[in-house]
Amino acid sequence: MLDLQERVFGGIIAVAIGGSIMFGLWEGHKDNQAKAAQAQASQHQSAAQVYTTEAVKHDQAAADLQRQVQTGAATIVDLQREVARLRKASVVTHPETPKPNANDPVDLPAPVDLAPLVAKQDELIKAQEAQIGTLNTQVLHLTTARDDWKASSNEMVAEVVQLRATIAAQQGLIVGALWKGRIQGFAIGVAGGYVGGRLH
Repeated sequence: MLDLQERVFGGIIAVAIGGSIMFGLWEGHKDNQAKAAQAQASQHQSAAQVYTTEAVKHDQAAADLQRQVQTGAATIVDLQREVARLRKASVVTHPETPKPNANDPVDLPAPVDLAPLVAKQDELIKAQEAQIGTLNTQVLHLTTARDDWKASSNEMVAEVVQLRATIAAQQGLIVGALWKGRIQGFAIGVAGGYVGGRLH
């Protein structure tokens, strides 16, 4: 009979030790999952910071270009006023004159110098071309900044997902550690009871 008790207690101890080993392996697997998720979260965080930095740079460049656009717009308005003034000055008005006879000499008005008007129109065209170039560059910076902000947001979402996976894996580790402790406590209690019973 004593032999049967020893076998039962030995079996219980073997099961407890085996269970403890299995929980240890399971804990190691969960720990590796938690570390992997933590590493991926860090990578996503780093990528998000890079995109955010780039987006801020493009936003600043777009703001600088906006100041250039405003200055260029004021220059264009001034040039348009000057061109309009020169156009009015170049138009010659003549009072109604009687129709000349074929034998009468025709009195033609003095020629108008259009060089200042043409020069101002050329200046206006160049200012408008510069303004268009600045606006195109500004649109490029704004588009790039938008794309960088979007990529940064996506990386932050991916980081949150990985952090949640890390938390879930760590919660699994805690639950596993509790069960491992219970099994080890049970094994120690059974072994202690067995040894105490054998000594009496």
